[in-house]
Amino acid sequence: MVLPKKTTGRGGWKSRGGLSTKIHAAVDALGNPVRLRLTEGQASEYGQANALIEQIQADYILADKGCDGDELIITLKRQVQ
Repeated sequence: MVLPKKTTGRGGWKSRGGLSTKIHAAVDALGNPVRLRLTEGQASEYGQANALIEQIQADYILADKGCDGDELIITLKRQVQ
């Protein structure tokens, strides 16, 4: 049985376990956030990396292996050129 997801209207999403939200962040070399994105807790991390690094110039990028998709690699290569 799959329960439908419900939004609470406060930026949180409700699942069987309660409210859950993922915070995706791009940070500078000192760990200070330069861009944040909020998604529902059950959402995939796969598509968030492109949105986070869009129009940000960086010498290095560290990411979770869940972000290691062809689309992200192509975007990174375009930014370097």
